[in-house]
Amino acid sequence: GGGGMALPQNVHLLTLQALDHDGTKVLLRLAHLYQVEGTAGYDAELSKAADVDICSLFPYANEVHSFQETTLSANQKRTDTKTFQWLTAEQGGDSTARPTAALRQSPLNAEEGSVECGLNTVVKLSSMEIRTFVLKLRAQ
Repeated sequence: GGGGMALPQNVHLLTLQALDHDGTKVLLRLAHLYQVEGTAGYDAELSKAADVDICSLFPYANEVHSFQETTLSANQKRTDTKTFQWLTAEQGGDSTARPTAALRQSPLNAEEGSVECGLNTVVKLSSMEIRTFVLKLRAQ
């Protein structure tokens, strides 16, 4: 782990912001830059899912102490949210929201002491996906 800022070509570091005075609690947002197949911004290679190791974004090995995936606004744990699916009339829908348990990727979390860089720290981003994390870093 460690080494600093190894991002795939199709991923953008959207947010890296300290949430406390000493910089050990950090908001991280990663965004996949390319569109899904059949849309204008589609690229045969760059629209593929991308993997980012959270540890690789920080200069020191073992700097990431724990992290929790959250909603985009970072005010709820992602494990606590449901997604809603609307069916169009053509799909037989009647414009009622149907909660589903389906998330594009399972939420990625690691408690204190369970972070293993390269193993449970790799974020998979699908086309046009943004994933948000609150990280706790070890004080250097």
